[in-house]
Amino acid sequence: MELDQFILSLFFIGLAIVLIAALIGFTTNRWQNFRRSKRQIRCRICSHRYMDHKKDKISECPNCQAKNKR
Repeated sequence: MELDQFILSLFFIGLAIVLIAALIGFTTNRWQNFRRSKRQIRCRICSHRYMDHKKDKISECPNCQAKNKR
């Protein structure tokens, strides 16, 4: 293998590693946003957004105490 082929192969290996790392980071970020959006509820009365970690179908707004459906 000549020097220019070796350098070119190192470049493509490095490029592949960077692209794989970017894909993993992008996928992880999208997954976290999806999970966060499932827990976030917007109150139907005061439009306050809050996180609810309980599995109940009805949640109470911490701002105005209104009952909200998931």
